[in-house]
Amino acid sequence: MGDGAEKLGIVRGFVASIGASFIYLLIRIFGREVAEDTVPWLSGPIGGDYIGDRPYEECATRESLTVERHAAEGGLVPSFDALASDAFDVSRVHPRVRHFYEHTARYRMDVWAESWFPASLGLWLLVTTISRKVNQLNFPLRVLETAKGMDSEIVLLRDGAGAVRYSGWYRKLVDTGRVIYTGFYLTTHPPHRGRAAVKVVFPMPHGNATVILAPRLNSAGEFELSSDGQAFGDVGFYRIDVPAKGSSASGASARSKSTSVSTSTTPTSYAATIESFSWACKSCTCTTASSSKPREQRLPEERTAKSPRPPRRGRWGSPTTT
Repeated sequence: MGDGAEKLGIVRGFVASIGASFIYLLIRIFGREVAEDTVPWLSGPIGGDYIGDRPYEECATRESLTVERHAAEGGLVPSFDALASDAFDVSRVHPRVRHFYEHTARYRMDVWAESWFPASLGLWLLVTTISRKVNQLNFPLRVLETAKGMDSEIVLLRDGAGAVRYSGWYRKLVDTGRVIYTGFYLTTHPPHRGRAAVKVVFPMPHGNATVILAPRLNSAGEFELSSDGQAFGDVGFYRIDVPAKGSSASGASARSKSTSVSTSTTPTSYAATIESFSWACKSCTCTTASSSKPREQRLPEERTAKSPRPPRRGRWGSPTTT
């Protein structure tokens, strides 16, 4: 399990507390309060005061699941067919893209750091205070932080019948052990959309950040995930705060009957560029498309120790044959 919260000191600890309070205030002002049993499509794992890799065990305890760490087989979506609908023909998706989602454990990832002012200042404040305190969303701030790479692990949480309830994707920096993402992946059916979507849950203290993404094929036949929603109950980003009724021994807050939700349906390429697609397949070549023009990313063979740097922005494109 995690090594415990990082010691921040008086100043950074104060800034972290102020920042967290500000986030909760925004949720209260701009969000809405809903009963958990009325939004099953939005329900997902929540975190305690400290995140790290603890949410996997905490979720398993709450929901009577078994945890398989360092899974050798398994992916973010156990069956890509679960995303099929009248608006999305899964048979048109390239087999290698489908293979990535169903067998993510077979893939490895390269990582790099890049940010620009003034966004870099806000990122620095977030990462060096709140992210360090809870050990979640520790985005790299300098190139040297990623010099030794990123460790990636698939965690499978199964029910009593052996079916996968959640696929976890746990990623941390090799050099420092700081967690970049503790995520849970599953499919859901947001009521406003009425079709299957990919749901990604990042536990945060006493709540979570949930991204719901619609699968689609663009005009070039490339697979995309879109958070371009129109209303509450559609795809989009949801920041959830669950008021505590008490704490368990592990530090996770017990769920309340009411949940405060702040939502944004602004279009974003968040999941497409960070969550799933900056990946190097061990034995294939893939084409990526940037926001301006297509460019090819040649991926190393399985025995190659180092792969090239991925494009700055992009979507997973249709793989080509070498």
